[in-house]
Amino acid sequence: YVLLLLGQYAYVLHALSTWQWRPLLFVSLGCVLGILASARAIAFLLRRYHDPVLVFLAGGLLGALHRLWPWQQAMYVQGAVGVGAPLMSRLLTPMGFQALLEQDAQVLPVLFFMGVGFTFPLTLARWTAGQQPREGKGA
Repeated sequence: YVLLLLGQYAYVLHALSTWQWRPLLFVSLGCVLGILASARAIAFLLRRYHDPVLVFLAGGLLGALHRLWPWQQAMYVQGAVGVGAPLMSRLLTPMGFQALLEQDAQVLPVLFFMGVGFTFPLTLARWTAGQQPREGKGA
């Protein structure tokens, strides 16, 4: 998603498909450093401004749901490497998706994984509810 925002998705996809190790090494290093820096920054902000940070993160997640909707009709623009990048998309119902694009909407697998995605954090929260937070680095 970040590669799409930066306009580098087609470049990295081309590097991956042709096994150009140097760009992939730098992208991988950037991903690891970005994840580590983001995790530390979010942990710091959560310690200082817990409720506003949670509201901000929840808003970001809700705003991203539009891009995760499984049934979309995308309009593409040709990329520099020949890979189309989505310019805009229209959300469809599963029936509209099947009728318009003549593809199976795969409703049952989508509903299954939506259920897994919904119940996993709830189960994890219930499982860890009685545990005390650890003291030490990063806590």
